[in-house]
Amino acid sequence: MTTQVFIMYGAGGPVYSGPMETVLAPMLRAISGVAVPPTIDWTKWEQIVGEIGKLPATDKVVLIGHSLGGAMMSAIADKVYPRTVDLLVGYDCTEWSEQTLKSNVKYILDYHGHTWVNIFGFDLLWDPTAVYKEVQRNNDYHVGFASDKFLHNLTYEAVLALSKGLPAIT
Repeated sequence: MTTQVFIMYGAGGPVYSGPMETVLAPMLRAISGVAVPPTIDWTKWEQIVGEIGKLPATDKVVLIGHSLGGAMMSAIADKVYPRTVDLLVGYDCTEWSEQTLKSNVKYILDYHGHTWVNIFGFDLLWDPTAVYKEVQRNNDYHVGFASDKFLHNLTYEAVLALSKGLPAIT
């Protein structure tokens, strides 16, 4: 069994969301049993849907995205339904996120603040059947969420737990 992690940039790709690939992805690639392909642009979210469709049923699926990349995670989770998405991690998802997910998401980490894309600080990712953890970071500006080491460490710990067969959020 492998834990498959898919990461998406937000608008502006690596210019604004670069640390998702240069900082977070290497951290996750260092975990035994975790596979992380190169980070892709949010506009290519359907490629991830296709890749998930090819995975063995025993593989765990993790979706991570910054900004619009986070917003597209809900679309991916909906498209792969009823396949389980074991963990969904949103780094300051935009207001355009679909807020209600289907019942196939087990764990949600929703990182957000009061930024220009999320001026009210709402938790934008929601599945009433999922275990949910919200982390509000008002000291981060929107682009800064992609390089927030505290948040990357929380994500690392959740993926590590999943890879060991433990709950991603306790």
